[in-house]
Amino acid sequence: TVLASLQSIVSWSDMIDFVMVYTGREDFPWLETGAADNFRARREVKAVFEEIITDDDNSPKRYMICECPEGIYMLRLLKIEDSYLLVCVSEQKILQMLKGAAYQEGGIACIAGEDGRIIASSEPAELTLTPEREGTYISVGDVSYLQTGYVSERTGYYFGILTRREDILADMKVFQALFFVVFLLLMLVMPLLLALMQRSVGKPVRSIAATMDQIAAGDLDVAVHEQPRIRELGQLVRTFNHMTGRIRQL
Repeated sequence: TVLASLQSIVSWSDMIDFVMVYTGREDFPWLETGAADNFRARREVKAVFEEIITDDDNSPKRYMICECPEGIYMLRLLKIEDSYLLVCVSEQKILQMLKGAAYQEGGIACIAGEDGRIIASSEPAELTLTPEREGTYISVGDVSYLQTGYVSERTGYYFGILTRREDILADMKVFQALFFVVFLLLMLVMPLLLALMQRSVGKPVRSIAATMDQIAAGDLDVAVHEQPRIRELGQLVRTFNHMTGRIRQL
């Protein structure tokens, strides 16, 4: 029954590689479920975890990185009395998820510890990743990369992506060219827009102002004959003419 429940947990997400329960019993310490291709990895994770359990100077954390000869696994631990439930995800799946959010295919997905040491990366990278360098360019060999990522509040690990500077600059050139084209189009259309504004707004406003000057001079027989295309100005003209008509009647 327990194994069936563990298998259902594995089916929750494609990210999960295997699930194990450490019972703490000498005669039957482990319950586990997983695929045949991760049998060795499960054996190594069990050995590493048992060392941590028996080490008085170490205690299991909610999230742990287990570095094994078969690969690196992130463990999510749930303590139930004297037992532990371990949900394990391989570095390949974590890096694959990070690569899916990369800006370009040439980016490097990385997982770093709290000290900035690279734990796993999609490509070899000898460097230290710290949140203080977030959004800055760093060098990996002879190539400059932009560091972007975040520190997970739950795990304390840094998950980041390094994007080549040349890829960013190449796309910036495209955006600059598009901006220049749009700017030229706006410069060409601007005189037409100004003419339309002059005809739709400037002319009716000047007509209303001239009529108001005539009324102020004592000529009550005038009216605004301009028919603006803008609805609000048209309403203003109609109201103004109605007002002058009422003044004449009075």
